[in-house]
Amino acid sequence: FKNVHGDCNVPQSQGPLGKWVDKQRVNYKNEKLSQDRIDLLESIDFTWVLREQTVTELRWKFDEQWKIRFTELVHYLVVHGNCNVPQKFGSLGNWVKNQRQVYKDGGMSQFRIDYLESIGFVWKKKRVGNEWHPDKYSKPDPKAIARIISDDLLSSAPEGLKTGIKADRDLSEAFQEYLDKLENNK
Repeated sequence: FKNVHGDCNVPQSQGPLGKWVDKQRVNYKNEKLSQDRIDLLESIDFTWVLREQTVTELRWKFDEQWKIRFTELVHYLVVHGNCNVPQKFGSLGNWVKNQRQVYKDGGMSQFRIDYLESIGFVWKKKRVGNEWHPDKYSKPDPKAIARIISDDLLSSAPEGLKTGIKADRDLSEAFQEYLDKLENNK
């Protein structure tokens, strides 16, 4: 969690890990943690007491983290031609898997659904032999991708991930070729 989000402030809503983190804080407050456990948690900058506004900050941070991962997914799409990131691809692959699960569980906002579908995101995959393939194919919308890349939604993404953005917000030549290819395949 810390490697992905930059801290150990796991919200309780994040399932077993969130509940475990909360239990560590309660045990610390009630002096029921061993010094070894305290030292271990402090070695990863564990926060024992959260400020009141931290919950709002965490929500904002999760939104920012989602935007960054979405930007990485758009970059993956430009390079690989699809959004089918294998899980072995690392944190982006895990994020894609998690998006499918959140969608399946009915917990995804319409805003996120719309953005993912506009770039050809596939919600279901089926196994064919030893490989997983999309249950149904969805073509990315070139105009939506161009809008997303130049949209302020991605303004907080690391500079290296702002694929296709120039100072004047024109698309890069390579990305324009990709969009043309998509347009011609319709």
